[in-house]
Amino acid sequence: MHREFDLGSLSFVADGFNLPEAKGGIEWLDPDTLLLSSALGDGTATRSGYARTVRLWKRGADPLTSAVIFEADSESLGVSGHLDRTAGSERLWSSRRRPSSK
Repeated sequence: MHREFDLGSLSFVADGFNLPEAKGGIEWLDPDTLLLSSALGDGTATRSGYARTVRLWKRGADPLTSAVIFEADSESLGVSGHLDRTAGSERLWSSRRRPSSK
């Protein structure tokens, strides 16, 4: 579960980012945009139950209709999105975990 928390008021943001429990994660891009990788609904999870897509989730938008910027097949273990601010210019990274081959 993810809920937006305001450190200034020490309270949850009433109309903030709010997600039910699911396998995945978020990362802030800016105050109104998150990178979202979460297994929220039909077709969004891998066979392992982890996120299959990375989306740009804008404040106030439905996360399931947010733009998909990276997608893996259902046989992957899962995906994630990251923002690197250390390289002198911001870079978005997406990664896909694949099952080990034996």
